[in-house]
Amino acid sequence: MARVTKIVQVLILVRWLGAESYGRFAHAFSVASLFGIFFDLGIATVAVREVAKKPQDRGVLLEYGALKVIFSAVGLALLTGWAWLNLHSGVERKLVLLMGLYLWLVDFSSYIFVAYRGRQEFWKETAMRTITSVLQLIACILALAMFGDVVKVTAALAISAGLAMVPLFLEIKRAETVKMISLKQLWVPLRECLPLTCTAVVAAVYTNYDIVVLAKYVPMEEIGWYSVAMKTVLGIFIMPIYFFSMASLPALSAQASTSEAAVARAGWLENFARTTLAGALLMLGVAIFAHPLIQVAFGRGFLPAVPVLVAFTLPCFFYYIYTPLSQWALIQRRQAWSMAVSAFAALLNVVLVLWWVPIAGIWGATLAAVVTHAVLALGHLRIVLCRSAFSGTEPGWRAVLRSVVALGAAWLILAWHPQAPVISGAVAGVVFCAIAYPQLKRLAMDLAPVARRVRARLGAISPDPRFR
Repeated sequence: MARVTKIVQVLILVRWLGAESYGRFAHAFSVASLFGIFFDLGIATVAVREVAKKPQDRGVLLEYGALKVIFSAVGLALLTGWAWLNLHSGVERKLVLLMGLYLWLVDFSSYIFVAYRGRQEFWKETAMRTITSVLQLIACILALAMFGDVVKVTAALAISAGLAMVPLFLEIKRAETVKMISLKQLWVPLRECLPLTCTAVVAAVYTNYDIVVLAKYVPMEEIGWYSVAMKTVLGIFIMPIYFFSMASLPALSAQASTSEAAVARAGWLENFARTTLAGALLMLGVAIFAHPLIQVAFGRGFLPAVPVLVAFTLPCFFYYIYTPLSQWALIQRRQAWSMAVSAFAALLNVVLVLWWVPIAGIWGATLAAVVTHAVLALGHLRIVLCRSAFSGTEPGWRAVLRSVVALGAAWLILAWHPQAPVISGAVAGVVFCAIAYPQLKRLAMDLAPVARRVRARLGAISPDPRFR
């Protein structure tokens, strides 16, 4: 429900604002997100792991929360200083600052999910996400209908995000953990979070720095096209793997720290093979139906984003690979190696964006994203294979490889014959199914019991034939 509401909000926002105004919105979002690195720095992820291990220790939630307060203040101060020094338009400055406030409120209010995930109360997270997404949708529609101005819309979103802070305050009050925390006490949680800092940095860099640089070389309309392909559409489709990883992290962390480590390792690899196949299927579908997807969702004015969207299915698929890999590195306390890979990828992305964007515009940024995500996937794969108990010969790794090869072959067919999307899409689908047939067969077997239960429930609630 929360994702559906968010999708509706995005569709309304993009269609109402148009390419140029949405480009301004996306640019402000990217600038604020770069400084929003300080809002979390991987704190929430590590806090979930620690709360899962020590659910009765109320002080853990407070200590990591204190880190968020300190670093969030730093991030907001830096964003304010940058806006005053670099943005000479009062409207643009106001838009960037409001966007920074909105992103901070969204991030800090979501800290309540640490408590929910640590206690494995995922239904509470679902309920809160649904409520807050509905509030943001209502605020967005009202601001668009009353003002139709991107600044007013951002202010309305910030107000709705502020209301989401209430559950966090209630959780702290209920736990009765409000007490003074010394800087010395914060060193231990800070030391645990530092290795994930570079992961947070690289995530912010490769999803936002390109748009900040693009604003210097291309019109805002082109930024609107690029943002629709890179942020809006694929931002929706990569969410399933993120939520799956967050949901499985507490259980895997608890299991991997016991004598059942081998069971946890086998279970993680099996899930990794499944999510890789799911990501490949999802990205293949997006690539095949990119044209109608863009036209129906955003209108003909955004059709220039279609080839960019097809290209971005590759980095999105890489996200389905390195997210579970980085999760396993975290569980195995290999954050330092993950940090090194992320730092190199962030530096590489900055260099490629500064090099290729002035030459090729949005296509330079697209190619930089593909290379960056590929480096992240290969780097984290090396960490897991060389720095853990995996031998690399387990059947799960062969399944992952088949999914990668299947999507790669299908994507090349689509990219080489864009002038005949129906024919190339059909051929790509056949090639994918032929290569990934063993995984698809296993997936069908896994889904068969679910389908039977659904049919049984539908049969149980169907009306009695005597009353028809």
